[in-house]
Amino acid sequence: MQAELVALLSATVFGLATTITRRGLEHASVASGVLYSMLGGVLVLAPAGLLVAGVPAAPLSALVLLALSGLVGSLLGRLAVIAGVSRLGAATAGAIQGTYPLFAYALALLFLGESITPLRGVGAVLVVTGVAILMAWGRAQPARTARKGRGRRAVVFPLLAGFLYAAADAITRTALLEAPYPVFGAAVSYVCAFLAAAAGFAALPELRKQLVLTRPAIGWFLLGGAAQGLGVLGLFTSLGLGEVVQVSPIIGSQPLFVLLWSVVLLRQVEVLRRSTVVGALVVVLGVVILSLARAL
Repeated sequence: MQAELVALLSATVFGLATTITRRGLEHASVASGVLYSMLGGVLVLAPAGLLVAGVPAAPLSALVLLALSGLVGSLLGRLAVIAGVSRLGAATAGAIQGTYPLFAYALALLFLGESITPLRGVGAVLVVTGVAILMAWGRAQPARTARKGRGRRAVVFPLLAGFLYAAADAITRTALLEAPYPVFGAAVSYVCAFLAAAAGFAALPELRKQLVLTRPAIGWFLLGGAAQGLGVLGLFTSLGLGEVVQVSPIIGSQPLFVLLWSVVLLRQVEVLRRSTVVGALVVVLGVVILSLARAL
């Protein structure tokens, strides 16, 4: 039960991170959101990794896998999340990203030998149904930045984020089986992702030109990144305690928390439609069934 509880806390914080980042995107570019939010995560995870875990004797293969999980999830996945949020809004993008348990199940079945039961299949169908509702009727746009015709094309970003996060989970689980140090692993993974992002911005003038932001945005991005770092820490801890098929559905419940945090933090920024709420709740029902399937 420890893995499930930690995963639920992680989903809550991930939902908060997505919502806070949306506020920053009102004042800055997507590229700025990626770099500065990752910096916020590093400021949380690097000290935590050193103070809590120190530098354990992890095998080189595990370190390579941890670095790869950071590049796939924390960097590429985070970029896809922010791109989706900027186009669809935090609530809709977060709910579509909730398809990530489906990808996680497929990868866990193919590469980790974990099992999928009929009840888990029912949960998966509900997740897909919820996403279909959101894509067809629930394309909530940011109140000040809505652009006609972009909703259907923009869903590729949160879907891609879901796949990338699922792949990162499978890689992380493999690494933690070799080196069971989740706090250290989270720090290594996230710091490597940040260094790769910083190197990309330093090497490519086109990316540097996109670093457009205002002073309020810096605060939102650092705060959102710190929340993201805490979420990553919880994710690694839960993956160290349980299997991917056990953890990922609960992490996938974050659309519910995105909705709740959106009501609190984005009430004057983002339009929440009834269909968005219905679609998100269907997604959440699916991931709840997926999580209960292991115990039944």
